[in-house]
Amino acid sequence: MSHVCGTVEILSTPVQVGPDSGDPPASPGTWTVELPYEAAGTKFVILHFEAVSLPAGNRLEVELGYDTDVFTSADGTAFWTRPVNIHHLPGGTIPLRYVAAGSNSGGATVDRYGRGQSVPSYASGHDSVTNCDPFLPGPWVEPDFPHVPGSTGPRYDPFWICDQANPPEWVNARCAAAGSVRRDLAPSVGMILTVHPPASGHPEESVSTCSVTLIDSDLVATAAHCIADHPFEVPSSSVTFDYEVNCDGSLVPAYDAVFHKVIRLVKYRYTDGRDYAILQLRGAPPVAPVPVLNGYPGAGSPVFGIHHPNGAVKKISPSPAGTVPVQNVSGGMIHVDLDVSGGSSGSGLFDTAGRLLGVLSVGNACDLYYSSSALMLNDPIEIPDPPEERAVMLVLDRSGSMSEPALGGGSKIDAARDAAELFTSMMRAAEGNAAGLVSFAGNASSPPEAALDPLDEAQRGLILGALPGIAPGGRTSIGDGLASARSQLNATSGLPRAMLVLTDGMENEPQAIADVTGLGGTEITAIGFGTESSLDGPRLTALAQDHGGYYKRAGTGLELRKFFALAFGDIFEAGALSDPDLHLARDRREGPAIPFSVCGEETVTVVAGWDMPQARLRLVVTTPSGQVLDLSAGGIVTETGNTWTFARIPLPQGGERDGTWTARVVRSGGSQEFPPEPVALDYFVTVIARGGPSLRPFRQPRHLYTGDVLTPRVIFQYPDESVPRGGEVRLRIRRPDAGTGTALADGWRSCARRRTCAWPSTSTRRVSSETGRPGPLRRRPAGWSLRSRCRPDPGCAPGQGRPGMAGGGGGIRRPPQSLAIGGVAGLAGAADLAERRTQIRLRLDAFGGSRGRHFEIGGFGREIVVLRPDHRLRLGGRIIRLGLEQGRDLCRLGGDGGGGLLRGGGIEGRVALGHLAQELGVLADRLHRLGALHHMRLGGLGGLDGGGHGDQGGSCNQRTDHVNFLHLGTAMPRA
Repeated sequence: MSHVCGTVEILSTPVQVGPDSGDPPASPGTWTVELPYEAAGTKFVILHFEAVSLPAGNRLEVELGYDTDVFTSADGTAFWTRPVNIHHLPGGTIPLRYVAAGSNSGGATVDRYGRGQSVPSYASGHDSVTNCDPFLPGPWVEPDFPHVPGSTGPRYDPFWICDQANPPEWVNARCAAAGSVRRDLAPSVGMILTVHPPASGHPEESVSTCSVTLIDSDLVATAAHCIADHPFEVPSSSVTFDYEVNCDGSLVPAYDAVFHKVIRLVKYRYTDGRDYAILQLRGAPPVAPVPVLNGYPGAGSPVFGIHHPNGAVKKISPSPAGTVPVQNVSGGMIHVDLDVSGGSSGSGLFDTAGRLLGVLSVGNACDLYYSSSALMLNDPIEIPDPPEERAVMLVLDRSGSMSEPALGGGSKIDAARDAAELFTSMMRAAEGNAAGLVSFAGNASSPPEAALDPLDEAQRGLILGALPGIAPGGRTSIGDGLASARSQLNATSGLPRAMLVLTDGMENEPQAIADVTGLGGTEITAIGFGTESSLDGPRLTALAQDHGGYYKRAGTGLELRKFFALAFGDIFEAGALSDPDLHLARDRREGPAIPFSVCGEETVTVVAGWDMPQARLRLVVTTPSGQVLDLSAGGIVTETGNTWTFARIPLPQGGERDGTWTARVVRSGGSQEFPPEPVALDYFVTVIARGGPSLRPFRQPRHLYTGDVLTPRVIFQYPDESVPRGGEVRLRIRRPDAGTGTALADGWRSCARRRTCAWPSTSTRRVSSETGRPGPLRRRPAGWSLRSRCRPDPGCAPGQGRPGMAGGGGGIRRPPQSLAIGGVAGLAGAADLAERRTQIRLRLDAFGGSRGRHFEIGGFGREIVVLRPDHRLRLGGRIIRLGLEQGRDLCRLGGDGGGGLLRGGGIEGRVALGHLAQELGVLADRLHRLGALHHMRLGGLGGLDGGGHGDQGGSCNQRTDHVNFLHLGTAMPRA
């Protein structure tokens, strides 16, 4: 019941202020900027700063129209301001000042801002238009209800209103009689404004409101779902208690709303029937806190609510003096019937003695449930630790295409068995976990290869013993595999549920992913094995992200083993500390030492995987003091397979824990008198941690287009929300320095074999956290790495510092993001990324920071083309512009219910026919000659037969005969 009341605008050119901007100071030691914003229809603005460098003594000042926000080095490298009252600032700009009172260096950059505006919602049953206008520059306009036909003005959301044919039973708070309990309580009720990350239904960042109640001098209570992504939403949140008008709707004399910044999450629970959060404000608002009842009201007790429905001024429900009875209390939830609306979430339920009974959580019209204050006060859990025990089902593809050769050697099914063997071997037996295995082709195996049971050595042996018997054959029904695994997981109780799903193809047999219900509460990690053209990345991405997991594509068996190891860390542990990919030359006996930082972790698991089964590698782990660890010592668990090995090391070891450890691989000579000749190896070393701080990504928008700026953000913190002092997050991004068309045309075969191309240039972003706060960005040497680090005593003591946000890439505690740079090989004039790098800046600033994303850059003509995260390409360049500008007939390439794909070639969606068909024909011809179509999945064009997935072909109004010669739709269906 939070209420969207604004959007987030990305600045096409970020605005920098301070010495590092290169601009001259406006006066000695002071740099100023008048920041423009989109004025039309804007009600308020919330600025976001990134890449902030504030050396000791320096400060950043932002005029708010009612106060000034002042930021120092203690505020970190990224933050949001409080809402700005633009109506008190002349000229359509917001004044920014950087004052260099300490060092004559530093700066801050505004990259985007939250914008309050009238936002319509046309979701089913939620037809509304917000009028969230907390600074009230003019007369208050009460939203309509019932809706006036044809009106474009503000209107209340009808979904939670009891009688949708008549106005809701609420009134302005000042309608309550002076001296009444309602009038006394009303000043302590406020509205919270928050910037939310992308979510289902809102694929971009948005501004929304909820209601809060002051329960201590600087603490407010609200619903946990209002800040469900609290590590990223709390820093953007602010609260006002002033947003109200007189009973008749006229403005209160000398009205001047003030917002108070939220600085900390004190207590939070959004599970087990609980839905509450307690937030701390900076400073004490000039209103009295409300007493909180440590108990439950009885059935029939008279109660009322005070809230901000639809982001409107403060309202009392049901009337100035009325009440409604409590229906019942069950499981800590209080059931009542009141009129509320979006934005009422988190609002207080009060008894006639003026005590807070609970906060609004969930419900329907005349059917509301409040999370009780008794649970909020007595619940000992503030922020739940992630569970360590899991029930997990392995769901493996055994369709016919799994018998094909895998890139890097062997067959796909062999690579899948190796990866599953590694994952199963790494799971902890006899520690409360449960595990099972099911495979699928046209149907799921019945019964499953291993029914879900508590994981002991016998169950582990059952799963490992079943893997060799999984034989490829048949078509592909991913949904049937999901349904079978769901049935197994539903039979368990008390354990968090997870699935690890592996597939190498697209759905071509019912049931489909979309047909499977009942997956709520199950975390799903999906791994695609093969080329982009053989996989339905959009569906697998949506499957994973909608169920709290991520989607990754593995091109080789080595990548598959690495992703299974990282999946183990994501499902069972706290994630990965380090996961570099390396190469061991034929004449080298050992690889380089890989550093990783330990900062309070309980266990580290070091995993190595390699690509040649005839080779053997062993691990060497060194402590911070330089001692080589004896991996055969008691308490250390080691296991080795044909192409992998791992060592699980409990900490401390020999009294050592915090600090920089190293791991490296060494060739194992074996016991033979004449060991086999050494071979060159590609390998990985992944270090997985249990306990200690974790790195969590900020979800990025689902849809990214050419020219979009992607600003990854992550948070590095302990489960109690504190940040390790001295913590550091690094992301390195590699870009090519040659034209992509040339690079792929000249090196297509070798790159395809090696699954990598050597791009020599590198861009780097680094964010460090000193005294519990992120630090400045710095340049670093070339190379690729993803790591986190925490300095040892005294900085690493848990519980120090405050939550901080950092720019960087997901991949330290989540698998690294995949960055594929390429275009359509051989196309004349493919964009030279080195030449155009200013346009794209790796226009990305950084990849990562979002689970399960895969982005590609390619070239058509002289335009840069960026894949959306769901792998559907928006075509930049001449072809799409001609089609749209000339208004020609449009059709879709392929079906699949959402626009087919010419996968691998990079064209999706709507393209013009007519004379453009010739250009598409040239494209298809070149792709055929390159052999790329062997790896493609072709959809139909204009009603031609599709490539065997989704519905057959697309539709077009006329002139489909112009494209028949393209021979699209002739690809054989894949299993």
